Formats: sequence, C-alpha cells, structure tokens
Amino acid sequence: MNVVERQLLLEQMSGAMIRAVTFAISQSQNHVAMAWADQIRSILWRQSMHVRTVLDNVGAEQRSALAGLASLRDSRDAPGVLPDSANAEREQRRAAAHSTGSALVVPSIDPRVYENLHVPGTLVSVVPGTEGATALVVGDAIGTQTVHLPKAGIDELDKQVASLRAALGSTSDRSGAWSSVERRRHALFDCFEWLWDCVVGPIVDCLPHHHGQELARIWWSPIGQFALLPLHAAGRHPRSSRQIARANSEEWPCLADIAISAYLPTVWSLDVARSSNETSAVKGLLYLATDSIGGIKAIPAEYQAVSDSLPSIPITPLLDADVTVDAVREAITRHRYLHVTAHGHLDENSVESGIRLRDGTFTLGELADGQVPGGELAVLLSCDSASGDVRLPNEALHLAGAARQAGYREVVAATMPLRDSSTIPVVNAIYSTLNRASQHRPGDAIVRAMHQAVDSLRRGRVTALDPLSWAPYAFFGWGLAHVDVRDRPPVDAAERPIHPATKED
Repeated sequence: MNVVERQLLLEQMSGAMIRAVTFAISQSQNHVAMAWADQIRSILWRQSMHVRTVLDNVGAEQRSALAGLASLRDSRDAPGVLPDSANAEREQRRAAAHSTGSALVVPSIDPRVYENLHVPGTLVSVVPGTEGATALVVGDAIGTQTVHLPKAGIDELDKQVASLRAALGSTSDRSGAWSSVERRRHALFDCFEWLWDCVVGPIVDCLPHHHGQELARIWWSPIGQFALLPLHAAGRHPRSSRQIARANSEEWPCLADIAISAYLPTVWSLDVARSSNETSAVKGLLYLATDSIGGIKAIPAEYQAVSDSLPSIPITPLLDADVTVDAVREAITRHRYLHVTAHGHLDENSVESGIRLRDGTFTLGELADGQVPGGELAVLLSCDSASGDVRLPNEALHLAGAARQAGYREVVAATMPLRDSSTIPVVNAIYSTLNRASQHRPGDAIVRAMHQAVDSLRRGRVTALDPLSWAPYAFFGWGLAHVDVRDRPPVDAAERPIHPATKED
C-alpha cells in the first residue's frame, strides 16, 4: 500500500483497536493493554524504521523498490486510478515486498515484557472509552493501577478536541473585536480546566505525595483523541490581573506545580539504529530561521540569545533566503542538534505538513528520512510542530514525531500556535543548560530547565494571561530518565494466546 492507502486503513481501524485495549483493561490484564496500546501507535513510523533495517540486508535491485516503503514521501500517490508510471512503480514495490517475504514482518513484542516496566517516575497512558476514559498508571513507587475517568467519555472528549481546535484556528490572530479575542482566549483556559477536573487531577490524586520543592516526573503516552490535547497544561489558571495578584496554589491547582511532563509517542523506544560512525557527525547546532510569510519578529533577538547561551558548541546558521529545501536537506544530517524558527505548514494530508521555507515546504517525510547520525536534540519553534492529525491521532504525524524518527533522542516542540515573543527565555534556558551539560544525554537537565522557564512565563503578570505564551511548549523523549524495559525470552508464535489470559487459563 502507498501512504495514503495505509492512512485510510488505519483511520478505519482506529475504533476497533481502542476497543481491544479497553477490553484488555476490563479483564484486569493491564500489561496486555499497555502492549496492545503501544502496538497501535506510530504504525507508519514503525513500519518505515523497520524497512530501513531490511534495506541494509537486501540486494540493490530490491533496495531500490523497497525504498518507497521506508519513506512517507510517496504520499502524493492517491488511491484509486493512477497514471501508468505511478501504478507501475507501485506494483514494482509490491513485488519487491512479496519477494522479501518474512524479512518485512514486524514481530509483536510479547505483552509479558510490559509486566517488567521500570519507571523511576510515572508513566500514564490515557485510553478513551464510551462510558468514560481509563488511565493506565505505571511507576516504581505505585506498581501498575488503573484510574477510571467517568467525566471523560468519548462524546465529551470529542467536544473538547473540537472546541480547542476551533479556538486555535483563530486565537493566533489578535485582530478582530475584543470580545471575540477574549472568547477564544477563555476557550483555551476552559480546555485546560476540563483536563484538570476530569482527566489529570484524578490521576494526580493517586500518585505518591511529593514534599517541598521536589516535582513528580510524568511521561504521558496518550491514546486516540487524548493525543490531541495539551495534558501538560492542565489546571485552573488565573485569567485576569486581579486573579494573578491573589493567586495561590490551593485556589489555582495545576499540573505544572506538581510534576514535570514529557510525552512518549510509544512506550517501547524505537531509537534509530546508531551506526559505528555516528561520532563523525559534527557536534554542532544547525540553526534554521526564516519568516517566509511575515509575522515572526523575534528572530534576530532569538539568534543572539542562542549564540550567547551556547559558546561551547559551534553553530551553523541558515537564515532568511538561505533556508531552502535543498540546503536544509544537505545540512541536517551533519549536525547533532537542530533549531528551527519558522512558520509551520499544516496540510490536509498530514504527511505533507512541515516547515515553511523560502522555496517550499520541508515536509514531515523529508525530516523523517534525514537519518541524523548521533542526533541528540531538536528544538522546533514553529506553530503546531507537535499538533497531531485529528483523523490519525495515534500516529504522531507531526514535526516532533518526524524528528524522533530521524534520530533525535529528545525534541522540544509546540502543541499549538506559539507566540514568538515568548521564545527568548525558553531558548536561553535550553541552550545554557546544553552548554553546561557534561553528560552524553543531557535530556534530564534540559527538560527541567525548560519547565522552569515556561513556568516563569505561566506566572508572569503579562504572559500568564496569554496561554499561547506558555502552554504550547512540550518535551518529547525520555529526558528525565530512560525507561528500562527488561525483556523476557520471546514466546513462540504457536504458543502465544490470542486473548488476555483469564484465571482459568
């Protein structure tokens, strides 16, 4: 199948897959539910990554045909009647897939592996349901448990997603009547409040109490429509200067006062294979900044902030007219760090979304195909760089997901439109920390520094009232600590049960 055909099939199957996970939970088979939930997310990314490894072990004739399976860049091939040339190319690809046979099969991870999850903080997977949602909560301190969320049923969840997306479709535009702008602003706060009252708050209540200044550590791995909501911004937030003046934690509870959040598109890490020559990549930052359609005023100040904060790491700048698709494609694989300040482009076909450059769009597929050796950190400060596809929310079809696919271990991205005026303190915090970091993977320190910077914006007398100044920032990757999945010997396919085991089994 080409990409469009796979997307249509995944969309048709999404309800059945979520019901399967819900059934496993109802049978008290939480590790099975976690395994199945993992298997239904980021399928397109996982398939592409697997085919890459197969390409290394086949002949040149098969490699050229199979390459299309590993890429999302064949998405322009619509299903149905195709031109003869496109149809012939697709048939060649299918023939190569058949001849390769079992090498293309992606084996499922045995559910029993998920019984051994070692999570130093808390891993939360939120699953939609008709009669309310269910949160699977895993952590070293609490084991594995479920939290029922009766006020977050699928109908209310759909309503919240629709309301949020309607507000985000216009909130970034500050023009128009004052009452209209205020209505959009309050719609965002209403969403954050609903998330706290109906989803995040009940989950936090079951977590171990943290004393003093210590913050909990939560990795969110949401299912279905929950992947389209900013769980990290959940809370009751002041909406006026008067409310800010008398704010206290009891009157305005929020997740950011309790925990540092990060997101996982999948629990089972799918790091791109690291080659032996990964150290040959330049240990430098590729800095891309362009205002292709106007409106980004902070680029000069932001670039200066990055330069001042990162004296120990060389920076390769591509600015304004130099930021072309070819230039980015050539440079991106040679740098360990990536920074993007540009406008995002959302396409009806999500895999054609990407970053607006001077001569076109650098798409998700092109970023994912980059295969960055030794990639460590990507900071993607473009609007909606972590905004998923409402038709395929499980697929992480956004720039953050593509960057992880390309090989960046940690990613900072925006879940909604972003005020460019808020970026300076955030990039200062991120790159000052990166500059000081001595460890190979500084994600733990970076996510903490980012949390503090964003929290200052959330509490600021001016920025607190504008949620697009602080709510969009999100961290993808393990960051705080790597979750260890202690494997067990694989189960033979003939012995693997096709349903969750019961007590009688």
